[in-house]
Amino acid sequence: MKSTITLVILFISFIAFGQTTTVPDDVFEQALIDQGIDSDGTLNDTVLTSDLEAVTELLIFSPTSSIQDMTGIEAFVNLESLELLEHDFNSLNISNSINLTFLNISTVFNLTSIDVSSNINLTHLFISETSLSSINLSNNIDLQFLELSQNRLSEIDITNNTELIEVDFSNYNFDTLPGNIFTTVDLSNNQLLTKFSCFHCDDLSSLDVTPLPDLRELHVAFCNLETIDVSTNIFLEEITLGAGFNSFFENSNELESVDLSQNPNLTRVNVTNTLISSFNLNNENNESIISMRAGDNPDLNCILVDNEDQAASGTGNYANWVYDDDVTSFSDTECVLSVAEKRLQELQVYPNPVTNRLFVQSNQPLQHLAVYNLRGQLLRQSEQSQFINVSSLASGLYIVKLTTLEGIRHVRFIKE
Repeated sequence: MKSTITLVILFISFIAFGQTTTVPDDVFEQALIDQGIDSDGTLNDTVLTSDLEAVTELLIFSPTSSIQDMTGIEAFVNLESLELLEHDFNSLNISNSINLTFLNISTVFNLTSIDVSSNINLTHLFISETSLSSINLSNNIDLQFLELSQNRLSEIDITNNTELIEVDFSNYNFDTLPGNIFTTVDLSNNQLLTKFSCFHCDDLSSLDVTPLPDLRELHVAFCNLETIDVSTNIFLEEITLGAGFNSFFENSNELESVDLSQNPNLTRVNVTNTLISSFNLNNENNESIISMRAGDNPDLNCILVDNEDQAASGTGNYANWVYDDDVTSFSDTECVLSVAEKRLQELQVYPNPVTNRLFVQSNQPLQHLAVYNLRGQLLRQSEQSQFINVSSLASGLYIVKLTTLEGIRHVRFIKE
């Protein structure tokens, strides 16, 4: 009887040891062979399941040959880290990898969906350059670092992810690939957040960062924000609201003013190429700002600073500041518009929204009218006219450039 039991145990053990998992994609299996995971070393569409169960970290980067079928990944039940870079698969079953803490999927354009609801131990999730249109993160409450850049997400819910430290929803290849189209992001429950980035989020029209007491970095250039309030982010060190490109229109948020007076820990500030006309940098600690870029802002006539004399002379810590020295002045008390500046501010366009003709209300002669889209492309122009015909433009947001003898003013308008 004892011998029989022993034989049964050995037989069961032999069966368990001999179990295999199907891996039909040759590129996938070859990568497993190359890394010494597939112990038989032969392309035969099968791998010992025990080989896969022993793996805790897996990185497959194939710049010359890509995996099209990730069948077999479900057997990696003990994975803690998974990185898949530059492949062509459209689905990924990682529901059995419950120990997974690190997931990086990049440049997998065909990936349209992914389920991470079972991966409740994830702390790092990076998914970029895919065709994802939605993702549910409600079960991933341990997430600390999240990047969902250059996907096709129209909305994202991170209200359950209260442990988040850094978030990036940017569209870096904005001119060649489809991207995320967020209109807003709710950060009210992410009070541990220290860094938020959303470059080239063209549809992002509102963002409330006031609930983030520990925010250190805020990067929201090339968006569509009309206002930004950072008065509660007293630990903020870096802020990017614009950046240098060929045309200032390309960078524009729809901001008219930026107030950084309540941010004494700032070290880097970038509001290059925007449409702001009011900029308060009187934070009582300008000496800590090692980089300040505010060039290509034709409507910015005055910057409030700590030390007007040093800023105007470009001495001390102001020596490396970048701004339009032919347009911008400084004050440490109050920025007061000159008579010419006031006249420019009085220039108005109507009706707004407009259907056919856009008129200009002006007490001074106009030399030139020009209409641009938000990419800085010139669409219409008119010499010395009080109106310009925009009837053939598509519906959307545009900018009209008004040129007079006393200067230039840019006014946003909506074409119905």
